[in-house]
Amino acid sequence: MLRHTFAYHFVITGGNILTLQKVFGHASATMTMRYTHLAQDHLQEALRCNPIFDTFSIPA
Repeated sequence: MLRHTFAYHFVITGGNILTLQKVFGHASATMTMRYTHLAQDHLQEALRCNPIFDTFSIPA
């Protein structure tokens, strides 16, 4: 439970998922993303910061 909480707060406060992957010692970022439980609004905000935002969309 603490790993999930740490991962979630790390990412929503600006932490990089690849850095978190190294901290957790995961072989893939996919495994690390299971711990983050990112909310839909945080994903949309991250995409808005992307200069090619129009190319991507997140399904509701």
